[in-house]
Amino acid sequence: MTDQGELLLQQALELPRQERAELAAKLVNSINALADVEGAWLSTIEARARRAVGSAIHAEPLFPTSASTVSFDMDAEVDLECAATAYERQPGQASSLLDEVRIALKRVRRKPYGFGLITALPATMRVRRVFLKQFPYAIAFMQVGDEIKVLALIHSLRPPSEQGEISITALVRVEDWLTEQGLRTLSVLTTAGMLGLPV
Repeated sequence: MTDQGELLLQQALELPRQERAELAAKLVNSINALADVEGAWLSTIEARARRAVGSAIHAEPLFPTSASTVSFDMDAEVDLECAATAYERQPGQASSLLDEVRIALKRVRRKPYGFGLITALPATMRVRRVFLKQFPYAIAFMQVGDEIKVLALIHSLRPPSEQGEISITALVRVEDWLTEQGLRTLSVLTTAGMLGLPV
């Protein structure tokens, strides 16, 4: 336990009995809520992993090496757009989030098997995750052949159904970022603009 945790514990133990009981109940409820969030993400990731491999039986290479390409599941892009929207009101934070995702994916691409498996998912799927350092997110991914498939950007406190809306600014930012990172050859928004379609 951290020093701050020890201090909070000491302060809590000095509360009257009834208040300690109420505090304990709220702490247990918060843990249960986190378990519900985790369960919702696990179901979502499993469905996306099955979509990624189709009907084929998936297996990581026997001697996995670095991956040559990275691609995002279409719903993982939505996760990223929701996250960028959540941070765009804080100056520089949306850019910092995308930069941290870039760094994490660079590490994953170099050594995909170096990250822990999500053991609550079927072992045959070999879905792994890498945690971001400055933001409450983790990237769930799997290796399919020589490609890394990003399945989700997992928020540690919110289930997939509560990610909120996507702003146009964040949508454009993420689309451009994906193109800049070589994760998309041409932005959907750029294509729409070239064709004179509304975006």
